[in-house]
Amino acid sequence: MQHQKAKARLEEFENGAYDFVSCSDRITLVSGIGKAERAKLIGADEAQSELNGILDEFFEDLAEGLSPLELYQYLTAIGGF
Repeated sequence: MQHQKAKARLEEFENGAYDFVSCSDRITLVSGIGKAERAKLIGADEAQSELNGILDEFFEDLAEGLSPLELYQYLTAIGGF
């Protein structure tokens, strides 16, 4: 039985249907093979400061007329979402 589950999960991964979830809020699953780096944990004040900086840049870019797709890609890449 375990072998069948493992094989099914591997097929999902290879097909890009990686939708596994963790039972714990403290565990983030990532698709890929190899060692994943832990996210850097920061305090609330630093997080708020970083978010404010990202949002300031976002609205500046918005005012300059970038497309919504470009802004979305920028925010997700810079914000680490």
